[in-house]
Amino acid sequence: MSTASDHTLREHVVREAIHQAGDGFDRVVSVGDGPWDVRAAVATGSQFIGIGGSTAPFGAWFPHTHLYGSFDEIDPAADFSLTPPVGQVAAEPDADKAFAARPASCDCWN
Repeated sequence: MSTASDHTLREHVVREAIHQAGDGFDRVVSVGDGPWDVRAAVATGSQFIGIGGSTAPFGAWFPHTHLYGSFDEIDPAADFSLTPPVGQVAAEPDADKAFAARPASCDCWN
């Protein structure tokens, strides 16, 4: 288990959870309700499912096919890969200017 009590940045929480789960998975699918969750998925190379009533919180490019109102609607076998347009979501933890200012990088990223 990895929590925001352990790390400041959402992508670090996801990265730590992936690390703790170990190898042996075909894919990682992140789930969230805000742009910081999309950022974490892109930064960690995870697929992503958005939960909410609108794609607006995730950005104009976010595919409607990745949005659900509840977990009951999700087909776990579906491909939830994200391909944001270049420059929409930076993959480097300290290079993202579209989201909140980055605190100092965390050792967990290395």
